[in-house]
Amino acid sequence: TQTIINKIKNNTNKTFIFNWKGNSSNSHDKFNRMLELTHAIPLFKLTNINWVVITKNITADEHTILKQYNVNYYGDILDNGINCFEDSVSIIQNVDGLISTDTSLVHLSANLNVNTIVLLTTGCEWRWTKDNTTNWYPNSILMRQDKFNNWNNVINDLLILLDK
Repeated sequence: TQTIINKIKNNTNKTFIFNWKGNSSNSHDKFNRMLELTHAIPLFKLTNINWVVITKNITADEHTILKQYNVNYYGDILDNGINCFEDSVSIIQNVDGLISTDTSLVHLSANLNVNTIVLLTTGCEWRWTKDNTTNWYPNSILMRQDKFNNWNNVINDLLILLDK
């Protein structure tokens, strides 16, 4: 883990963790907590950001996309010990922010006071309210789909936010 943290600290660009899905065996996740990684390709093309992925259990196609866009993938080497999220917490504490769909990583980063951007579906959980903020995590930025199963507005808004 320390090698990854050193690599993050030595990078001159801002570093963001990107996460697009939770547990694939949870049927609720498919429509309410995930997006296809292909939607994130415009983000990975940004040259001013060092992207890090700590997502577990990615597919071969997802791995190919990450490799093609030089996204640092560490999901296969983190949190393999007896303490869940121990490595992930260490990484999260050393990045400029985390961008994720509604998964456990959002809750970790928000509670660690790390800049957190939550990508929400039109049918997201009640805790995310209907507003741009939530009392659960008032410092997090909530970005919502404006149409069911369509991430275009969310990705476009992210591109504008990250290009500042």
